[in-house]
Amino acid sequence: MNNSIQNNQLSVKYFGKLFVSLFFISVLSVSCGSGSDGGISSGTSAPTGVSKGVITKTDASSVSVNGVDFNTGNASVTIDDQPGSQDDLEVGMVVSVNGLIDDNSNTGEAEHIEFEEEIQGPIDSIDAVNNSLVVLGRTVILDGATRIVDENGSPLTFSDLLENDILEVSGLIFTDDTIQATYIKKKFDLFVDDLSEVELKGTIKMLDVVAKIFFISNQAIDYNGSVQFEDMLESDLSEGLFVEVEGTRDSSGTLKARKIEKEDDRLHNNENTKVEIEAIVTAFTSSASFSLSGQAVTTNANTRFEGGAPDDIALNVRLEVEGRINTSGVLVATKIKFHGNRIKMEADVENINVANNTVTLFAQAVLINGATKMKDDSSSHKGNFLFSDISPGDRLKIKAYLSNGVIIATHLEREDPSFEVKLQGPVDMVSDPDLKILSVTVVTNGSTAFEGRSENNITASDFFSQISTGVSVKVEGSLFSGDIVAEEIKIED
Repeated sequence: MNNSIQNNQLSVKYFGKLFVSLFFISVLSVSCGSGSDGGISSGTSAPTGVSKGVITKTDASSVSVNGVDFNTGNASVTIDDQPGSQDDLEVGMVVSVNGLIDDNSNTGEAEHIEFEEEIQGPIDSIDAVNNSLVVLGRTVILDGATRIVDENGSPLTFSDLLENDILEVSGLIFTDDTIQATYIKKKFDLFVDDLSEVELKGTIKMLDVVAKIFFISNQAIDYNGSVQFEDMLESDLSEGLFVEVEGTRDSSGTLKARKIEKEDDRLHNNENTKVEIEAIVTAFTSSASFSLSGQAVTTNANTRFEGGAPDDIALNVRLEVEGRINTSGVLVATKIKFHGNRIKMEADVENINVANNTVTLFAQAVLINGATKMKDDSSSHKGNFLFSDISPGDRLKIKAYLSNGVIIATHLEREDPSFEVKLQGPVDMVSDPDLKILSVTVVTNGSTAFEGRSENNITASDFFSQISTGVSVKVEGSLFSGDIVAEEIKIED
């Protein structure tokens, strides 16, 4: 009986997936066009397109994704390859919406909405200090924007999560397979070895075709026995292949695969399709050539940037990109919006923590990782500049972003000594005539020059009336007893 039920469920899932694939082909086939700019044309005011990102608002007849309010009255919905409904869509889920998008009013008509979780499995460990979990070998980061609910949709907090709880997680993926969770659903059932269903996606590594074992991140997967292969054959398994695995996990921690499906989270769209995508930079050549979750992106002189500049683009930076697909399948960006607080620092190194790979400036630890671009612009001009070459007292210029309270450097340059310091980041506290940026006290006085958002000179009273907690501010000045005495201060966003 159980086998019969399982086979029926698989059949429903298969035909549901087939229907979705045929639907996408029919929708996207009408979006072809041509233009004089590498295959890009202006199109109509309501072009067929796709918007992939986090749901920020939903009600009985609409969802908002990437700033577009989509009417869902005539939309079909799939949830993890199964037929769903508008009621299944929740704030925080990462979804793909296909339909019509009106550029002029930021509204759209959804034709199909698809949601697939990134991972489902038990909590193996909890890091309360860093607000993170380990689920099936994958690190899951939570922040203030992560929505946590139970199966009834009732809100939960981080402290409500316990080891062995089964979670469904949706979010954005960093280059090291860490998940920035935007939505978490806690199942009512606790995890049971060899019984509870688990699922995860990722790229295959350490494939052993003799032992029939491979890894996704740190999770071992055994595909011995009866395994259903979907959209592929067993012989197609290879290093770096992106797959979804379903099965159970035994007491040793090995996932026993029941189904392995070839997946591809890239956006497959025809030329001139309008695309809006929110994701993390997963490959980077330059600010004019990078990838978001597998989708190639290029920029040009007409690309508009919000909340950052071209040289702020780097691996693991979260972006929202709008544009159209060209003849090569590349997304030509018309607008790029940066998510997360942009941090810039220029000061002397106060401390170095080799074990944690951090340097300290302004009493703030800054993480240097494998994605950090490092350069020596000092008179030393060391060619192959490494973390081990940094010494206390070195003058560093750092570009970084703030993720879950951690400052992560994307660019680091060593400079020649200087008495001036610079700091840009979100305001923590305002107490005219002073403020705090990243817990660093900034002192303003009669000699401080103030600038507004349009880089125009403004008065001190106007400046303080326009800033509040979270607003990005840049300050230049001198360091005195740990405080910055501001010579010039400006509003950046």
